[in-house]
Amino acid sequence: MLTLVGLFSAAIPFILFAFSARSVNAGVLAVLNASVPMMSGFIASTFFKDRLSRTQILGLVIGVIGVIILMSENLFGGSGQGAESSSGLLPMGYALLACVGYAVGANITRNYLYNVSPVAITAGSLIIASIIMLPIAVYEFPYGKSISLTAWVSVICIGVFSTAIALIFMNQLIKSIGPMRATSITLVIPIFAIILGYLLLGEALDTPAIIGSMVILFGTYLSLELSIKKMLKL
Repeated sequence: MLTLVGLFSAAIPFILFAFSARSVNAGVLAVLNASVPMMSGFIASTFFKDRLSRTQILGLVIGVIGVIILMSENLFGGSGQGAESSSGLLPMGYALLACVGYAVGANITRNYLYNVSPVAITAGSLIIASIIMLPIAVYEFPYGKSISLTAWVSVICIGVFSTAIALIFMNQLIKSIGPMRATSITLVIPIFAIILGYLLLGEALDTPAIIGSMVILFGTYLSLELSIKKMLKL
C-alpha cells in the first residue's frame, strides 16, 4: 500500500503539478488544489461506503461548476483561439488529475495504513516516489545549463517544508479525522496563493478566476459540512 500512496500522493501529483505550473499561475493552481476535499469525499463515498449527505452532494456539484467557471476562458474561447485555448486547458487538466491522485492517496492512507505511523508513511511514500521519478528527473535535468542558488534553495525548501514536514502532519490528520476533513486545509491555500501571486509574481486577477475561486471554495465548504466555529476548532 505504501507503493500506491507514494505513487498517488507524491510521484504522479508532483510531476503533473510541475508541468501545470509552467503555464498556469499560482492562484489558479491553488484553487484547483482546493477541490481535493470534494474528490476525497466522492472517492470515500463511492469506494469505501462513506455516505455523503445532500449538503455534501450539493457542495460537490457547486465545486464542479466552480472549476468550469475557472476554466471557462479556455473552455469557451472564441473560434480563433482554439489552439491557444487547448494549450491552456491541458495544464489545468494536469492539475485536476494531480488532485485526484491526492484524494486517492488520502483514502488509501485512511483505510489501509491506519496502524502505520505518519512518519513511516511519509518516509516510505517519498522514497518510493523518488525512485519512480528518478528516470524522469535524469531525462529532464537541464544538462549544460547553470542553475542559480535561488533555484536550488527553492527546491530544497519545497522538498523539506512543503513536502516532507507538511506530509507528516497531513498523514496524522488523515488518520485522526479522515481524508475529507484533513484535506480541508486546502481551503485556505488559494487565499494566500492568489494574494501572494498578485503581490510577488505580478499575476493577473481576472473575473473568471475570482468568481470560479469563490464558487469552488463555497462548494468545498458545503461538501465538508463545516460551520465557521467547527473550522476554527480544527
